[in-house]
Amino acid sequence: SKIAALAFGTEIDPIYYFFNDQDNRDDIISALQTEKIDYADSDTDTYSAIISGSDMFTEDHILSDADQNIMFLITDGVPTTRELCISSTQETDDGNTLINELSERNIVLYIIGIGNFDQTKIQCLTQNDYIYEIEDFTSEEFERIEAEIREITCPPIGTICNCS
Repeated sequence: SKIAALAFGTEIDPIYYFFNDQDNRDDIISALQTEKIDYADSDTDTYSAIISGSDMFTEDHILSDADQNIMFLITDGVPTTRELCISSTQETDDGNTLINELSERNIVLYIIGIGNFDQTKIQCLTQNDYIYEIEDFTSEEFERIEAEIREITCPPIGTICNCS
């Protein structure tokens, strides 16, 4: 599998890539905290971030739409460039475009809201169980969210997790 962190505000910047053989949480958290400073007070172009992230799945020839593809959207705010949800269950045309894009590529979207996060603005894009809120992106919060998500994405078989 492939995971990439994209920083987004007005523009989209890939900030960190890691693959199955890389497992350094400190580097990931450090990259995210560094980028958080660069994007303070800029727009939140959630639409373009999801499209860019989705494109990364088709650009990688090893991955296929048949794989269980997972995208993590880590956001500290409300989409400012396009309205995506009218309510928690009803999307705008742009929101519908994103839902179709993710569905066609078999991508499950997890949303992690940081700080003063209004989930109603993007809640229509995924299941309620896939939305998490944290106060700040610290090691402790990252590990808590990771444990919760691992329970969903890697269900235990007996006493052994079917995930590495």
